[in-house]
Amino acid sequence: MSTTGVATWTELFPITPADLNDIEGVYTYTVTDNASVSSVHVGNDLDRAAVVPHPTNLGVSDYSTEPLFTFTDPDPDPAFGRLDRVYQTVIFDDTGAEIAILPSPTTSFTTPSFQVPAGLLNPGQQYWFRAQSIDIDTADFVAENIGESLLSFTPLAVPEPASHVLALAGLLTALVARHARRKRADRTNVS
Repeated sequence: MSTTGVATWTELFPITPADLNDIEGVYTYTVTDNASVSSVHVGNDLDRAAVVPHPTNLGVSDYSTEPLFTFTDPDPDPAFGRLDRVYQTVIFDDTGAEIAILPSPTTSFTTPSFQVPAGLLNPGQQYWFRAQSIDIDTADFVAENIGESLLSFTPLAVPEPASHVLALAGLLTALVARHARRKRADRTNVS
């Protein structure tokens, strides 16, 4: 399906392996507030800083309010023993407010394909779908590397199926009535 004019995707800023030199390891963070109260936090063990390719081929199955959103991971194997590649989609409305994380905020899919649930999108309103390819550390269960791309999407208004049935029934009734009138008129003209 072509997405020209209604849905487009944007690649975020480029990161190269040169940006990631000497950053693996465990970090300790000390945060101090305005009242001089400090808190210390030890971060997870960053095993392998890597450039996760930006998702490509972002697309929707149709322009309904419940499309299937898919994308491609150009390099789905993180090539490191303690990392698994998983996928999520975050949906934002036209104000930038986050309205959903698919499949959910606490789970990820192993395939980059997400069905938008009913009642989430409104026809005619612009949304942004953020495709995420995420490397998860299987020992610490935290995200280590993320590749992201954006798709702008505006669902179209789709008439309710019942309105098609009613319109068709009305049209058929009008055609039958017109045909019956013509038959009566033809019989009247013949006699």
